[in-house]
Amino acid sequence: MVTLFGGSSEDVDPAYADAAFKFGRLVAEQGWILRTGAGSGDNVMGRAADGALSADGRVEGVILDLFWHLRHLRLHQLTSHPTFPKRKEGLLRGTSAIAVFPGGFGTLDELSEVLTLKQNGFLDVPIVL
Repeated sequence: MVTLFGGSSEDVDPAYADAAFKFGRLVAEQGWILRTGAGSGDNVMGRAADGALSADGRVEGVILDLFWHLRHLRLHQLTSHPTFPKRKEGLLRGTSAIAVFPGGFGTLDELSEVLTLKQNGFLDVPIVL
C-alpha cells in the first residue's frame, strides 16, 4: 500500500494534478493499493485517486468527519475520523511507502509528522517527495 499526501485545493498548478494522476495510475499498474485523504476533484488527492481508478486499481480514503461532504465517491474503502491525529493514524496504518505531493499546511503537517516518526524509529518506510 502506498499512502499519498497532497493538497485538496483545486487552486493547484495543473502540472501537479497531472503528475498525481500519472502517479496514481502507476501505483495501480504495479498492483499496489493507493491510500489518500479521500479528496475529490481537480486537486492532487482527487487526481491521484482518479489515476489509480483509471487503471482498475484499488483506492482507499481516510477523511476527516468535517470534510465528509467533499469525499471522493468512487473509492473502494472509506473511513472517517473526528480528529487530525486519528486521521493520520488511519493514513499510515499498514502503509509500505509514502509519497508527498505539493499541498498546503495539512500536507506540511503530515510530512513533518512522518519525518519525525522515521527519525525516531517509529516508521520504517520510504518517504518520497
